Amino acid sequence: MFSDSPAPRGATKGVSRDEAEGRFRPYSFQPYPSMRHHPDGSSKRVENAEEDAALAEPWRKQPYPPIPVIAPPPEPTAAELKATIEGLLASRERLLAEIARLNQALDDAARLDAERNLQELRHLAAAGTPLIDAAAHAEPEAEATRTRFKAVRSK
Repeated sequence: MFSDSPAPRGATKGVSRDEAEGRFRPYSFQPYPSMRHHPDGSSKRVENAEEDAALAEPWRKQPYPPIPVIAPPPEPTAAELKATIEGLLASRERLLAEIARLNQALDDAARLDAERNLQELRHLAAAGTPLIDAAAHAEPEAEATRTRFKAVRSK
């Protein structure tokens, strides 16, 4: 494959034929022209440092990542809508029944409290206790304290 034939005309030792014939140039970085990228996906070519300086944020050298496209949820079918409505109506009926039960329980508790208070007042009135002293009879400790106080006072 390689031969001992002489190098092509104009070539020097250690230089490839492409280099020698001018078909190859070593890489050297050139900052311009260059591309600048915007978040909306557009790109712009800048030819020199002045154009580059004239572009403000959000233009940059690296492309922005693509914005993910989120597909809207599919439209529900008529059967799905019907099932959802039926479920909501059933929940509504259960909640209304629970509210009615709780209201009844609250009314019953209030009525029982009122009846107990009325019975206590009738009992105290039948015993001849003035209604001002009703609180003392409602609490045995208070009554005992009052009795001791009266005994000490009468001495």
